[in-house]
Amino acid sequence: MDDLVQFLRAQLDREAARATGWHDLECDIHEHLDAGLLAQIAAARMLEDVPGAVCDCGGPARVLADVNAKRRMIDDVWGGPDHDDMWTHHLRLLALPYADRPDYRDTWRP
Repeated sequence: MDDLVQFLRAQLDREAARATGWHDLECDIHEHLDAGLLAQIAAARMLEDVPGAVCDCGGPARVLADVNAKRRMIDDVWGGPDHDDMWTHHLRLLALPYADRPDYRDTWRP
């Protein structure tokens, strides 16, 4: 089981490290700037120089929040605190990356 936990943690570390990398070519605003690759490269360069200057979709932040929630779930299962209802607690952790959405309820925070 230690191997599985180490594997999961390594995957989450990779996801966190690449949280902004996928954004430059995947985000809708980059696709709409221009159909050409040069416009996408220019937008990516601008994001490197001035983070958030081109897009504020929240994608990278949501990926990092998702990684954090999954890390907390692993910690809970692997020697973490004992919650009365672990399943409800984990559902709340899974919802946490969407806390910026208007229909998210603060009472759901873990």
